[in-house]
Amino acid sequence: MSVGLTARRGGRDRLSVYKVSRLMRYFDLQPADDLSALGRITQDIGDVSGRDPLAALKELEDLLSISLPPLDSLRRCQIAEQWEVLGNYSAAEQQLAEINWEGLPEDIAAQALLRKASLCRWMNDAPQAIHLAKKALELAQRVADDECAGEAAAVIGYAYWLLDEYEMAYDALRQSVETLGRTKSLRAFAQACWSLTYVCNLLGRTSEAQEVSERGIVALTSSPKGDTPFGQTILGHLRASQGMIAFECGNVEIALMIHERALDHWMSTNDPRLLANGYRNVAEIHFATGNWDQAEALLEQAAYLISDADPAIRCSTLIMMSRLAARRGKFSDARLLLADATMLASQSNSRSLLAECRDALGETDFLEQNYADAERNFAEARDFFIKMNQPSRVAYANLRLAETRLAQGDLDGAQRLYEVACDLTARASNRLLEAHVERVSGKLALARGEAQVGLSALMRSVACFEGLNFAWQVALAYFDAGTATGDGIPLTRQREWLETAISIFRHLGTAPHLMAAEAALVELNRRTPVTLQDLPGINLTQVERLTAATASAESVARELAAIIDSYKVTVALFAENADGEVLVIAARGLEAETVQDLGALLRRRLENPDAPHSDAIRFERLWRAETHPSRHRPRSFWIHLGRLKPDIEPLIHSLLRLAGVSLELCHLRAVVEEIAAAQKVGEARVDDAILADLGLVGASAAMRDIAERIARIRDSSVTVLITGESGTGKEVVARAIHRASARRAKPFVAFNCAAVPAELIESQLFGHKKGAFTGADKDALGVIRAAAGGTLFLDEIGELPLQLQPKLLRFLQEREVHPVGAERAVAVDVRIVAATNRDLAREVAARTFREDLFHRLNVLNIALPPLRERRADIPALAQVFLQEAMARNRKTVTLSEAALAALTAQDWPGNARQLQNEIERVVALADDQALLTPSAFNFAAGSLEPPPAGVTDAIFPEGQVPPKLADAVALLERHLISESLKRHAGNVTRAAQELGISRPSLYAKCKTYGITISKAVGS
Repeated sequence: MSVGLTARRGGRDRLSVYKVSRLMRYFDLQPADDLSALGRITQDIGDVSGRDPLAALKELEDLLSISLPPLDSLRRCQIAEQWEVLGNYSAAEQQLAEINWEGLPEDIAAQALLRKASLCRWMNDAPQAIHLAKKALELAQRVADDECAGEAAAVIGYAYWLLDEYEMAYDALRQSVETLGRTKSLRAFAQACWSLTYVCNLLGRTSEAQEVSERGIVALTSSPKGDTPFGQTILGHLRASQGMIAFECGNVEIALMIHERALDHWMSTNDPRLLANGYRNVAEIHFATGNWDQAEALLEQAAYLISDADPAIRCSTLIMMSRLAARRGKFSDARLLLADATMLASQSNSRSLLAECRDALGETDFLEQNYADAERNFAEARDFFIKMNQPSRVAYANLRLAETRLAQGDLDGAQRLYEVACDLTARASNRLLEAHVERVSGKLALARGEAQVGLSALMRSVACFEGLNFAWQVALAYFDAGTATGDGIPLTRQREWLETAISIFRHLGTAPHLMAAEAALVELNRRTPVTLQDLPGINLTQVERLTAATASAESVARELAAIIDSYKVTVALFAENADGEVLVIAARGLEAETVQDLGALLRRRLENPDAPHSDAIRFERLWRAETHPSRHRPRSFWIHLGRLKPDIEPLIHSLLRLAGVSLELCHLRAVVEEIAAAQKVGEARVDDAILADLGLVGASAAMRDIAERIARIRDSSVTVLITGESGTGKEVVARAIHRASARRAKPFVAFNCAAVPAELIESQLFGHKKGAFTGADKDALGVIRAAAGGTLFLDEIGELPLQLQPKLLRFLQEREVHPVGAERAVAVDVRIVAATNRDLAREVAARTFREDLFHRLNVLNIALPPLRERRADIPALAQVFLQEAMARNRKTVTLSEAALAALTAQDWPGNARQLQNEIERVVALADDQALLTPSAFNFAAGSLEPPPAGVTDAIFPEGQVPPKLADAVALLERHLISESLKRHAGNVTRAAQELGISRPSLYAKCKTYGITISKAVGS
């Protein structure tokens, strides 16, 4: 029987029962010797699976008082094993280092080697773990110790698993399971079953994985040890493996149920790492089935629980969070998450995690339509999967590559990749993979012009995805079918497919695909809304007049009235708004009073549709908003027609049908524009408290967007490039980035590249050794090493001499500096934030700045607008600068509202710095307790000239600025909105874009200020 058992991460492991007779044989002890203490302790310790390992450790350490060298080594192995269970690897290593190997019996030597191998595995030294475990296996086989041999084989398999050598891991773990199955070591057997199950699943051997996992579960559930923390841990792992098998086979509901059972097992252990893994597994199912909000909440829980000591679980969680962000159109967030995930995968040297990172990055590139980058990343992921012998993942990668090639117009290349994926799919029984193959097959057939073949394949994929409850893939397949082109495609069905895709995309919250699908529906209606054969009597000129009027619904209605009037038919057109009011849009051949009476009658009928009414006066509904109702657009359009002659009645009704389609087109276009505007505005706003915490001052949307971006990268050390004019506050933003990061307790060092002579800048940046050059009378750290652990702000980076740029580039790549005169480089952990007022892209084109350095610095760009483009920040900045100036000058002054309005109206070419200097000057010259009015400021100098009198008269009545700020701002807003509407001839969308607000916001402001759009245009 073995004298030590391998510990496993995440469980509570047991010690072997060391029978007194065996120990007596080891140490040549006689029965007459007093072994009462030894017998009591070994029997009491027995199996610590259900006990506190620290108590077992104390009892083991008490045994060290017996001075028998082999027994001492045995106890040290036991103590090391328990420290390993507790995760204290340094303490375990110390115990093993004190073992005296000279003259050690082979079975105890095998145990000691096994302990060292197991420890190496957890310390990420897989090659050494394999080497030591093989020696332990050889010794264990020599002394016929199956338990030790089985555990040694398990360590070998696990280490190969860590190296992504799955075939070799499979062979070793298979041997371990068979060997341990002949012993009574339940713990080691169950854990080997879990490891083998996982590896079998990765290799696509689902039947064997299912069989092995069942063996492990049966062994644990039939033993009291299954209720211990260790038993619950391994049961959770085995259930999770079964959940993965069910998911890969397309049994999604069963997979969710199994993963939830695994999570229940892990909850009883109170191990945060296991809980995080369970949350991530359940989130993966919800992510696949379209419950994205629930998946996001679970992933956030997992990320909260994971520590930096668990890079694998943290990395896989970040990857899934990035996929969710990318599909929702948050590409910047996705790339930041993937940057952190890639760093963790590289640190752990895991090919499987690196492959997942590349695959997720490829998906992000594909969704952003960066097809060249997507192809490169998908190809790298496929190469990883090939090396790891994962045929199913290779097939998925080839399908992604086929779609990418197809998007680039390479039909032949896409076909070849698709055929390779088909061959791999035929070898596996995987419903999900088969559904993906059908979808890509349909897209390829459509690209070849085989419309019916392609649509049939897409509908088969829809049926399969719907059976699996994979909402995202269902929507994509419907979108592919709805946007297909070719002969014989039913337009009615295409509309249905697109509407279904729109409904799913809206539920998922994937803005880019929703916009694309709605735009495709608009284009479909625009392309062939109706045919002339369907509209008897209508001619091409009339069609062109109505379709050309689709800039707005009102234009369509007026054009329709004009066409009908040309046939000498009286007509009145009305619109019903969201409040139920009836508005007159156009009328021909009727008195104004009659039109008003007709409008009042229509309103009564709409309010009481079931009330009896006379058929002598009739109204026909042209169009009604069935989707995306809005308070800012008409809810329906109605028409009243005079008496129609029989010969023109079919033509008039054809015109009404065409007008209804044109009105629907206007409605859908407005919906798409509103969604695009809302996407630009952003989904989250930053409150004043967060701005204050970051040390930022402002109220504009631009500053809040910057604060939001800073908050998003608070857990990252990504390099940031801040661009903007001089004086905009780039260093303030850099300090905010540092304050929000995990490095906030470390130094923030600012270095101005333009303020140091070119001959000294190298030693200032990188440091120097004593005697490196004339005047170097002592060692100097340099600003990079001075900022170690914190943030280095490189201001005016565009001024860095060209000859020093390669050295800075090397530092950014290698994270080590080479001080002037030093023989060796020094590693430095520091975050770089750079700033410039230059256009570095133009400098790169002019070859005055290195392109590779530019890309290294420009990982995340924050563009800081000039003060004239964020006037909302001026009042807040002015008050802050005023408080600072009063403190320095020991005065108390007050800034009048008129002065504040005057400051807000200036352009400030020197930006915040110029504003600060002007306030400092005024406070220095002012008397204590003074009220600062506009006359105190030097508006006559340079850019501070007041606005021309004509402009002031146009904005403010009689050229007088109101004393209250709110009144002045309201008048200014009204003027700006009216002028913008004039410039764009009443086009609300373009005016809103110019003003930097959404269409709904513009409508609301027009209502607040009493601006009628038609009057604003005509005035």
